[in-house]
Formats: sequence, C-alpha cells, structure tokens
Amino acid sequence: MINEWLDKFKNGWLNRDIDRILGIFDEHVEYWETPNKKVDFANLKNEWQAIQSQDSINLDLSVYSSHANRYTVKWKLSYNDQQATQQNWSGIYLVELDNKNKCTYFYQTGEKI
Repeated sequence: MINEWLDKFKNGWLNRDIDRILGIFDEHVEYWETPNKKVDFANLKNEWQAIQSQDSINLDLSVYSSHANRYTVKWKLSYNDQQATQQNWSGIYLVELDNKNKCTYFYQTGEKI
C-alpha cells in the first residue's frame, strides 16, 4: 500500500501535478507541513503551489518503519529554485493510510542540508 502511495506522491511532485498529489489525501486529512504549521485540506492546493517553480527535481523516498497502516518515510529532495540555485533538503514523513490508500495523517519534518 505505502509503495503505491509513495509512487503517486513522487510522480505528482516530479510532474508538478498538484491535483494528482491532492488526490492521494483524504479530504479530512490531518496535515502538518511543519511541526508548527497544520494545514486543512481546503488550503493544501495553495501550500503545494511552491512546486510549480521547482526545476530539476530529485526526490528520494524510503520506508524506514511501518506498523499496521502507519509509516515512517525518510525523504531527500533537491531542486533548482527560480534563481537556478540548487536547494537540498531531507527529513521524515509520518504517514497514515486508510483502507482506500488515502492519506489520513501526514506529518513532515525536515531541514536544509
């Protein structure tokens, strides 16, 4: 389940397809963009607009641990920003999926490397 979800997540990001990304989240998802920034589903599209200005995107995702329908995913991201400066980030996603493979809980933490 998680690998299929991560493939959709990654493909949506690499193709800058925000609607595809939103389609893998339940409309009642508890979504944390940062440890202090909770975003409701109605505002997720605005939150994801930043990927429209990313070029040369490279996203590596690997499942670190799992229990039932809860997963810890290590991520590493690099991209060129609007000034063509390479940005490098890494961190952890906490993901919970329902029986329809929709994300009901998403927590992100990361840092610039």
